[in-house]
Amino acid sequence: MTSPRVLADVLEEVIELVPEEQEQLRKRLTSVRESALYTAPEDMAQRWRAGHSVLFDVLSAAGKGANGWCLQVANVWSGRPVDAASLVAS
Repeated sequence: MTSPRVLADVLEEVIELVPEEQEQLRKRLTSVRESALYTAPEDMAQRWRAGHSVLFDVLSAAGKGANGWCLQVANVWSGRPVDAASLVAS
């Protein structure tokens, strides 16, 4: 059995992949990460949804043309390899 992923750790890894030029995205992800550090375990799903919400617009906008950091972020966030085609919102 695998141990559950820790949101603060996942977000830390994601933030490291986001370019410095994406300052707003980095700030929003940092805010979610900081909130997750103080969230009760039973409420953690809300923080995962908040992280998803922040990343969804960016990654789905990149869509099939995603490469570089967007694709790396998607891989870390999902916990498994993701291809650019799967980033397109359906």
